[in-house]
Amino acid sequence: MTGPLIRSLLLSAAWTSALASATVGGAPAAAQAVTRPVAIGQSIAAALDALRDAGLSIVYSSALVSPDLRVTVEAGEGSAEQRARRILAPHGLALETVRPGAFVVVRAPAVLPVDATTPAAAVAAPAPLEMVSVYASRYRVDPADGLPLVDLTRAEIEALPGLDEDVLRVMRYLPGTATNGVSARTNVRGGRDNELAVYFDDVPLFEPFHFKDYQGLLGVLDPGAIARLDFFSGVFPVRYGDRLSGVLDLAPRRPAAGADHHELGLSLLYAHALSVGEREWREHPVEWLVSLRQSTAEFVLKAADRDSVDPDFRDGLGRVEIRLGETARLSAGFLKLDDTLQAQVSSARENTESHYRDGTGWLGWEAVTGGGVALAARLSTTERHTDRRGTLSRPGSVAGSVDDDRELSATTLRLEARGARGWTFGIEAQDLAAKYDYESDARFDPLLAAAFGRAAAFTRLSEFEATGHAYALYGSMLLQPAPRWRVDLGLRLDAQRHAIRGAAGAEPGGRFEDEQWSPRLALEYQWDDATVLRASAGRVSQTERPDELQVLDGEPRFHPAQRSTQYVLGIERRLSRRASLRVEGYHKDIARPAPSYENLLDPVVILPELEVDRSRVAPDRSQLYGAELTLRWQALERWAGWLAYAWSEATDEFGAVRAPRSWNQLHSVNGGLSWTLNPWQLSANLTWHNGWRRSEIETVADPSVAGGTAFRLAARNAAAWDPFLSLDLRATWSTPIRWGALRVYGEVNNATDHANGCCEAVAVQRTPAGVAFLERRETNWLPRYALVGVTWELP
Repeated sequence: MTGPLIRSLLLSAAWTSALASATVGGAPAAAQAVTRPVAIGQSIAAALDALRDAGLSIVYSSALVSPDLRVTVEAGEGSAEQRARRILAPHGLALETVRPGAFVVVRAPAVLPVDATTPAAAVAAPAPLEMVSVYASRYRVDPADGLPLVDLTRAEIEALPGLDEDVLRVMRYLPGTATNGVSARTNVRGGRDNELAVYFDDVPLFEPFHFKDYQGLLGVLDPGAIARLDFFSGVFPVRYGDRLSGVLDLAPRRPAAGADHHELGLSLLYAHALSVGEREWREHPVEWLVSLRQSTAEFVLKAADRDSVDPDFRDGLGRVEIRLGETARLSAGFLKLDDTLQAQVSSARENTESHYRDGTGWLGWEAVTGGGVALAARLSTTERHTDRRGTLSRPGSVAGSVDDDRELSATTLRLEARGARGWTFGIEAQDLAAKYDYESDARFDPLLAAAFGRAAAFTRLSEFEATGHAYALYGSMLLQPAPRWRVDLGLRLDAQRHAIRGAAGAEPGGRFEDEQWSPRLALEYQWDDATVLRASAGRVSQTERPDELQVLDGEPRFHPAQRSTQYVLGIERRLSRRASLRVEGYHKDIARPAPSYENLLDPVVILPELEVDRSRVAPDRSQLYGAELTLRWQALERWAGWLAYAWSEATDEFGAVRAPRSWNQLHSVNGGLSWTLNPWQLSANLTWHNGWRRSEIETVADPSVAGGTAFRLAARNAAAWDPFLSLDLRATWSTPIRWGALRVYGEVNNATDHANGCCEAVAVQRTPAGVAFLERRETNWLPRYALVGVTWELP
């Protein structure tokens, strides 16, 4: 059975399938020697225009660069970029690189204000925010309004296929990622889907998905609440750790200068409200951000007469920040999720009832000392509650039940200091706890159980607590040994002390103590005004937290830490004023991968641990390597497009045998095109990749069994599904009204209704003579479906 519950949810509610495409803004050639003077007393706007005429590709908003801003320091010698940084710094402004040679003026981070008396040489040093740009495999998505020279703006997101109600789905359109079209989880450069670290407002998010045990269908963050997304798909800075494959760092949306934003929306997926703004309170500027979303899927299901499935899900985000003088700020926030699901599918042969309640709260403080050292502290706490019940009864396959209660908590403290000359130092501490009360049982058809090497029945009972502490110490230094070179050297130490207490406490693996050293190096070389070369190398590690024990599969123990050595080499070149090209190659070598569990025939099921095809995957080593090419262009003012190609291999080694991972896709292509002519926006995305790998079960003659027929599992992932293809279309119509503005949108996903195979269900049947045979049924990922919605932006 291939998950009729999940498909009912997705199709009836018209789930979102994508959030991303990208455009580039055309820009003149980058920094060159300046011929027009920049003088003290001149307006900043006029000075920037002079630098732009000299070849600097730069854009800015008059809300930031107001007419009254004046040049207060000598611009000095050097490139146009260096001069621009010097004259902007005294006003709390900075340049942010959006691609080689192209910059946008932004507010400087609170961590690095620059006084007018600061020497020009010191001001010219890159700000800490730019450290991350040294790393290869770093991509930025910035959906803030009014910044045209970024990979992805909020207006562009809204114009492209995939409803802008799940920011995590933007990942599938970034290079180096693989997703199955249903889940919001992502496999980054061949890694497993639990190897991506997610942060919001510098706070770690643990499992930020709705319906976690049902493919993690949706993320919990509204894209309208996001200001910026930084994505690392390779070696990442040392301030991030304990995940093998990547980092997704999300910054909260801030109010535009002098303009609050409020909106209400309704679609076949959510009813939502969003507000972001700023007010004065006792002479202190106070910013707020509020996002509330309530599912409408249950109403769609009832209208479609599908009362057998009843989902209800909601999430809420709140954040407030107060600025205390010129050099300090205090913030607080919360993020909450509440999901309930009741379902009876397949003629009541599959039943489930689940409830998820998650909450994260945090406090943040930032300040700058008189010596220009930025201090930051974050304290966050997360609680997660899972209550899950379910039964299966499919003749010829499985009969079983699950009773699952989990309570998980984590408290995290991070203290960090950053200096104006490029150094960073930080410490982290986590207190972790998990309570498990889990019971399951299953009975399989004996012939199927034998084919998968399993017992014909099992009973599992786990009731215990797992607690622990994790610590990290990290430091890095950004150096510029020559004008065209930038080097970031970093070192991180992670340590864990975990233990299991209760019924499982005496089992091997009940205690875990380890330390992991992770050195990292990133190099950036400016070959010429249009070309940047980057290389990164380093080691990363990942351990099992107390809340990640594989209790559902009968393995409540800690496994040794996984360690990965990674190398990335890339080149980024601006081909013209309107086009840029980026090429990267990578290699990842993972020693002692932790065991995992997969459903080899059908990954889309509601109770995966009860299925007979559930198999333990414990390779000795894993190797992941590939190359990626991304081309972005903006041919004309109304047209924009992008094209990304990736070649990759993700394999596991079992002794002398090497097998591809289930999500391995040798070749993949993503492309997008958008057209805008007010009040219309039309867009299309095309996704194609080799079919994911599949395992097959064969029928063989066996005189030792009744009927003389048995079944055998072929070599793991030796076959493949047909190639995946999806064409997604979207149209948006916007108009001002008396009270604000209205936006109406509609989209069709998988518009060609291409049959993208994913899953095979099998059951044993017998002839009257007692000869066994397999009843097989193959199913697909999502067929064609449509979604409509409306958003009202209040004045």
